[in-house]
Amino acid sequence: MVACVQTAAVAQTPGYHFPGLPPGATTSNATALSADGRVVAGWTNGASSMAPFIWSEGAGRYDVVSETVSGSVLSPPAAISGDGTTLVGRRGNGEAYRWRGLGTYQVLGFLGQHGQTAATGVSGDGAIVVGRATSFQSSFGEAWRWTQATGMQGLGFTRAGHISSEANGISRDGNVIVGTSRSASGDTDAFAWTAATGMRILPLLSGADSGEASGTNSNGSLIVGYAYDAIGLRTAAMWTLDSLQLLTAPSGWRSWATDLSDDGSVVLGTLSTNNTGPLPAIWTPAAGWMFAADYFASQGFPVPAGWTVRTLDALSADGRTFAGRYSIGNNLSQAFVLTVPTPTPIALAGALLVFNARRRRSDKTPMTRS
Repeated sequence: MVACVQTAAVAQTPGYHFPGLPPGATTSNATALSADGRVVAGWTNGASSMAPFIWSEGAGRYDVVSETVSGSVLSPPAAISGDGTTLVGRRGNGEAYRWRGLGTYQVLGFLGQHGQTAATGVSGDGAIVVGRATSFQSSFGEAWRWTQATGMQGLGFTRAGHISSEANGISRDGNVIVGTSRSASGDTDAFAWTAATGMRILPLLSGADSGEASGTNSNGSLIVGYAYDAIGLRTAAMWTLDSLQLLTAPSGWRSWATDLSDDGSVVLGTLSTNNTGPLPAIWTPAAGWMFAADYFASQGFPVPAGWTVRTLDALSADGRTFAGRYSIGNNLSQAFVLTVPTPTPIALAGALLVFNARRRRSDKTPMTRS
């Protein structure tokens, strides 16, 4: 791992990159990126199990296949630290882990009576891990925060009576944790947690009662996820701590934002209808939502003939490097990374000025929910 980080000092060359497959593997996916886009994390699937890998253009690929604890292999990584040194996820027996290089595999334990834990995010330096704890055969669970000094600590819920919460991401500076708190009936609050405020419910449209926060930027000033619009359609959302912008999709499409660049000028997400999707898509202030292939073509990198972009799972801090999974025809899919040299005006126009100008609020109550 050390060699990978040290030799990744040169940014990825613009264009498509392919971490490839180790012997015996059939499928792979790139699921996480360091902040500068130079170190990629993902998983490969062989005949019997999945295993994490890390890759950079300079150092190539390292498969974390031999790292086991009590015979339980690592499962796909959920996140990589901003500095590219630390993977987190959940191992095969249902326990969160942290990995910082050969011989450093560390299980993070359990929370209270919850018998399973999964790490979902990690701070930029790898020191703080967040995730969710769940109980066997139960819908009860709780978001948590872990450090070496404190161990695993529950974060609670946004409201009395909520039965489940989960942390979905953490800012690179480690100060803001974002996620979801859920009632027994399924209503959800998107939240941002800090040590000073605890869980703070992110705003929704008047009358709406559900939202989810999926990711945040370097300092927690921008948060993405979804909320419901005035007619009850699930719509991608971008929040500050006290304002909401809906990233509206074309008529009839549901949307969900999952990741963003530090300045909010590029957002990853999915679009879907009752009959289609979820399909990977990218939002910018100038163009709104575009399917991944269309956006890549607009940046000068059309998807090769016969390809299908299956997922887009990670984005670098500057919005230039994307990671996900593609397939060719009916063949099994594999990981890819795309770096564009500089964002074109389609991704630059407006940036946060547009965000601040587009705050949307409504007094209409949602009628139906999709």
